[in-house]
Amino acid sequence: PYPPVATGQSGQWKVSREEDRDRIKIDSSNIVFTHTLYTDGGIYELTCSTSGTKETIQLEVVVASEKSVTQGDKVTLPCYFKTIRGTGLPGWWERNGKHVCVKNFNYEGCSGTPADRLTVSTDWITTGDLSLTIEEAQPGDSGDYFCYTQDGKRSGKPAAVRLTVIEKKSHQMISSTAAPGNVKLICIHNSMIILFMMVIMVLSGMKQSCKLH
Repeated sequence: PYPPVATGQSGQWKVSREEDRDRIKIDSSNIVFTHTLYTDGGIYELTCSTSGTKETIQLEVVVASEKSVTQGDKVTLPCYFKTIRGTGLPGWWERNGKHVCVKNFNYEGCSGTPADRLTVSTDWITTGDLSLTIEEAQPGDSGDYFCYTQDGKRSGKPAAVRLTVIEKKSHQMISSTAAPGNVKLICIHNSMIILFMMVIMVLSGMKQSCKLH
């Protein structure tokens, strides 16, 4: 049997291994891993000696990929499954524990919020590609995304994606939305100024030439 992760008595808990004490915090109702390691995955058993009760918790540690995108741009979060053609299993995406996209085999759209900016390939059952595309990404879209199928809530690969949306500054948004015609007008205006200055210089040169003769 494995040695205990922690032991508690009279409400006081002590983490067994000294190297884990900075990253495993325990109170009366929670066990918190402040820094998770891949080897933390497994089945945890909580045993109360006074009452004899036991509880088991299965912890799965997944490796997340990371994506960053500028506000207003499109981004695709990857997710792949080994699917069986024609099985029709629904798949879905979650962000921060809430559904953002549910993909049913007989439904071409992507239900969820905001559904109008989310898309998943309509033939994902055939291709195994459940990647989620977000149009016009906003800062509120940032977070940890997880993809699953209903086959025992099986995780895809990668199982999680951490998305960071970089907010645009106000002057960046103004310059990016400025009409191209305005820029052309400014260029023409500058050209006219340069041309006007050249004419003045030529006329000035002619006057000086006349005086010399």
